[in-house]
Amino acid sequence: MDTSQKYLRMCEKAEEMRKLWNPETGDLTGLKVGSDGVDLCLLVLKNEKCDFVPYREAGEFREVHRAELKTEERIVWIPRQDQLQNLVVNNPIDGTKELHSFVTTDGPDYARKFDSFEKLWLAFVMKRKYRKLWNTVRWIEEN
Repeated sequence: MDTSQKYLRMCEKAEEMRKLWNPETGDLTGLKVGSDGVDLCLLVLKNEKCDFVPYREAGEFREVHRAELKTEERIVWIPRQDQLQNLVVNNPIDGTKELHSFVTTDGPDYARKFDSFEKLWLAFVMKRKYRKLWNTVRWIEEN
């Protein structure tokens, strides 16, 4: 699982993805911490509340109401590769074909920007669903 700052930034800037998220216990999430970036947390769902358990370092538990998950701007969904794939493909064979087409159609130069499958699949989802490309800082509308 890619937990690099680059992937966290890509997820943070992919604000449209929040609408597609179906929160589950164990999802990797981030809590925005000022302008310093995103702290990784594991999501633990309870009845009405959710705990965010620090992922990398010892830290405090953070609790949020379940209804806030999709509206609280501090919360960032950090999707796994399988979650990204499930957003756009019905089966592994079609997924492989579509990803290959994405890489070859948009050119290998664009695909080489992404050094993990999570980054590549996020770029694929953003292009397919929202016609947006990553410019190393944010998602921009495709020309």
